[in-house]
Amino acid sequence: MLGNIGRVALVLFVGLAAVLFQLMRLPPAVATSDQVQGRNNTALFIVNTLAGLHNVHMATIQALQEKHPHVKVHVLSWAEIEPKVKSLGAGVEFHALAGQSYMEAVLEATRGSPLADFAHALTVSGWLTVGSHMQLWMSPWSGPNYLDLMREMGDVMDRLDPAVVVLDSFMWPGIDTAREKKRLHAFIVPNMLTDNFIYLQPWLGGYWKVPALSSNLPFPIPWSKIPLNVVHSLVMRYGLSWTPKLRSTKAYVLSNGVRHTRSSDFYDIYRPDTPWITQTLPEASLPVDYIPPNVTCTGPIVSYSPPLAEQDSELAAWLQNGPTVLINLGNTVSYDEKRAGAFIGALSSLLESRLSLQVLWKFQKAGAYSDDVFGAVRKYMDSGRLRVVSWLEAGPVALLETGHVKAFVHHGGAGSYYDGIISGVPHIVLPLWADHYNIASLVEYLHIGVQGCKETIPDWTSECLAGAISGVLDESETSQKMRGRAQEIGRIARASPGRHGAAQIVAKLAGTGHTG
Repeated sequence: MLGNIGRVALVLFVGLAAVLFQLMRLPPAVATSDQVQGRNNTALFIVNTLAGLHNVHMATIQALQEKHPHVKVHVLSWAEIEPKVKSLGAGVEFHALAGQSYMEAVLEATRGSPLADFAHALTVSGWLTVGSHMQLWMSPWSGPNYLDLMREMGDVMDRLDPAVVVLDSFMWPGIDTAREKKRLHAFIVPNMLTDNFIYLQPWLGGYWKVPALSSNLPFPIPWSKIPLNVVHSLVMRYGLSWTPKLRSTKAYVLSNGVRHTRSSDFYDIYRPDTPWITQTLPEASLPVDYIPPNVTCTGPIVSYSPPLAEQDSELAAWLQNGPTVLINLGNTVSYDEKRAGAFIGALSSLLESRLSLQVLWKFQKAGAYSDDVFGAVRKYMDSGRLRVVSWLEAGPVALLETGHVKAFVHHGGAGSYYDGIISGVPHIVLPLWADHYNIASLVEYLHIGVQGCKETIPDWTSECLAGAISGVLDESETSQKMRGRAQEIGRIARASPGRHGAAQIVAKLAGTGHTG
């Protein structure tokens, strides 16, 4: 352990390193004053295929159809989400991209590895690993594929002539195309302020005051952990800025005539002249000292979901049989035999000891193994107390808002977090990588849930899973306060739906175009 002098020396060293790192950053892109004025009341959304990234856009489009039907909405993406887009209404026109999709590029770069393979431990090697992976998640395309997408997106922009282009922070070919074409554009992101603007905080607060990305440190950070957080912040900052693969992509794009690309630093995406919409809710996030003036916090940007009884009457009736635990680790997490076995052991124990409890488990298998792994819970599956499904037709919010779900087990993705927030249901978070760890710490800071399996993450055991779920379900004073706090924040979140605020901003921007 470091002595007091060693700690002071380390703090001074990492503080100096942070200052130098901040000074060495490339300056933000210069705002263009000669933006193209597009067709009035026309908005083009360029969105990813990952639900965790595009759900905020779908919710905004839904609200535009409801509150601002005069805005003509176009969506440019890949064919796999066309049905989802068309379900938003006849006023939305879909345009399919032919180029390589985000997930196709990721799988090509990782040789088909499932996302769960990128789970990382809370060690120095784990931090270095996630730092090196960040450039892949930021923009996985090779130079030629990136350029092909830019040209395809540019053709669509020229043809549709939108007044505003709406993007997310991981759609880098779209960002560069909008800027190359000098198009008015805006961002709608699922992430929190602490994900995108942490290094704009005064007094270098992003390095020592707020837990670093994937650190799993509590808030407020104990004094003894501040040096560790600064080191971790520097590692993450480096991983998000000094990105040789992205620099190679940028060099290729520039060599082919593109002038305005900034495709090598995650934090250079932000520009002070570009509207930025985040679903941050102050009551459900860490406090920050500085919010840029062009950033709007709307609260959860979640689509309206009809009551579950209207979507799946049979499932709605089943939920009424007793208190239910919903396990949904999103669309990108699947279970190998070890992870499945840990959950099965936990559920066997819980269902045996809590006779009225039932469990709905969204389960996707990773790899080939026998269904005999379910042997310990087969009787509960046969009796109907445990439902294991590969897909849920109704969205999580429809299930959570029934009042019958008493605990929501998820991986700590921003979308899952805000589904739980707006529904007022306590969380059990099982983080695997990156911002999942920050959300796990956040639910404990807010006293609206627990992080499961802290001692073994990113692995799980039956004992720690059962303990975490029981800790939310039991009738202790702590658990009751947790449920009450979750419900209180849920009421705040529902009072002013974030999708309406986001749609209002997009409609205003869309109304600045030409009428000719």
